[in-house]
Amino acid sequence: MSAGNLELYPVVTAYDVEQALNTMDDIKTEGALYNLAQRGEVEISSHLDSVAYLLGSASSAEVKIAGCTLLRNAGVAAADYVQLLTSLLEDQEASVRYDACLTIAVLGPLALEAAATIRKLLGDQDVPVRTAACSAVGSFGDPNDVQELTKMLGDASPEVQGAACMALAKLGVAGAKSAAQVAEKLVEPRSRLPAVAAIGLMGEAASDHCTAICRCLEDDDDDVRYSAAQAVGQLAESVQQSKEASSILKDLLNHDEGKVRCAAIMALGYMGEKADDVCEEVKELLFDSFEESPTNSITAGGARSRLPATFRIVKCAAAVALGSMGSKGADYMDDVSRLLDDDNWEVRVAACDGLAAMGESAKEQASKVISLFEDGRYMVRSRAAAACGKLKDPDVAASLAELFPDKCPAVREEALLALAELGEDGEEHIEKVFEKLEDLSPVVRAAAARALGRMEKGSLYAGRVVQLLQEEAIIVRVAVIEALGLMRERGAAYMEEVAEALNDLSPEVRAAAATSLGKMGNEALDNFAADLRRLCDDPNASVAKAAKEALTKPVLDGADLE
Repeated sequence: MSAGNLELYPVVTAYDVEQALNTMDDIKTEGALYNLAQRGEVEISSHLDSVAYLLGSASSAEVKIAGCTLLRNAGVAAADYVQLLTSLLEDQEASVRYDACLTIAVLGPLALEAAATIRKLLGDQDVPVRTAACSAVGSFGDPNDVQELTKMLGDASPEVQGAACMALAKLGVAGAKSAAQVAEKLVEPRSRLPAVAAIGLMGEAASDHCTAICRCLEDDDDDVRYSAAQAVGQLAESVQQSKEASSILKDLLNHDEGKVRCAAIMALGYMGEKADDVCEEVKELLFDSFEESPTNSITAGGARSRLPATFRIVKCAAAVALGSMGSKGADYMDDVSRLLDDDNWEVRVAACDGLAAMGESAKEQASKVISLFEDGRYMVRSRAAAACGKLKDPDVAASLAELFPDKCPAVREEALLALAELGEDGEEHIEKVFEKLEDLSPVVRAAAARALGRMEKGSLYAGRVVQLLQEEAIIVRVAVIEALGLMRERGAAYMEEVAEALNDLSPEVRAAAATSLGKMGNEALDNFAADLRRLCDDPNASVAKAAKEALTKPVLDGADLE
């Protein structure tokens, strides 16, 4: 690793890994597989052949399951081992079949050769296997599976029904034709959550069920309320046009239960400007005193993560929702800014986020926001810095630069990115931004590179920025590549270094490289058009999309991109 990087794992050579994988002790082998599975796609991929050989001869169900976990974490590289996974789908142990299904589901269309075997497992005697099989079938994206998945909505297990709901949602327009059958699962507590999420993903095709979704905002289950609020946002136009649904939402703003009020407020927030007719009612809830503790017996035991503050504290929900409601919401910026002095740090964070969402309309609040740069909570300082970047008040530039020595990397990161949003006033501190390329934290180094890429004079530092491409941290390499793509001719001078990243094992790096080359003009595309065409067939969808978009940016002089 480069100087300053913290090692997340002890140094383990390829020989050490191979020895651990080939031990005759199943417990040690299982441990080695799980350990390797946590080391990232690049390191995992260099051992996949050995892992595949091991799984092909393993008799222990525990070892096979650990191997499936490793393959799930290997990314697209695991696509070369679909035949092995297909054999595990026929294992005598249900737990192995289940894990193999989950791995196939992650690979999706890359694992189509396993489709026939997966479809047989829809009739498996084991409930978890049928559940995972539904997920895998949905991941293939084949509209011809709609009929079979719709049948699974009648399965005896609510868990299988829920998996079928989500699988149908993944099939887009074809799956949305079964929206009515999916909506019927809202009455069953154990299938309600995935049914709510599925209807939201089906969008306007499921508009007839927006009222039923609004009623789910009263559910006792935290996750159902959370998902229902998001679904309301996805069905915003239908909710706005439905008198019944709109009436339900407004009534819930006065519900006796604080958690329900939170859910209703956030549902309106997700609707954005389509809910701006209730800004006044939401503003009144900025003074609501309901607060639920972030921890309970379930979260303390690690069974689930805690809910966001916006779903536990009414004031937080109201502040963030008003920020999402466009110009009418911004009319209440003074009311939101009062929460910057709240005793609860989560409320202060929400106030920052609400004002940030209002953007330049709330610029006059920036002087109040910077008062939080001295806050004892790093999260408050971080969100305050981010808000200043959105508010775009040039007078806060010096205050943002003073955050660069902050002991928390998240604060330094947001301060750097915010400063880059302030134009010429931010440029006055460009030397300090440049210095953060040497920061101990890779997150901060990445932010410094991105900030330089967005600054007018940042291209003067292209030569130093490109040196960070030697980093092992993916987040830094992606940031550097993105920055070079924004640095015009000085960034384009390093097009060959960027083009080398088209072959990187990390899909994030490949996608960033394709996008940046597309921004570097005709010369870059002329030189590397063939490489970009090759990536149009990349197994990773985001990489293929980036390559296609890059090829359609400028028109090459006389080059045929078809």
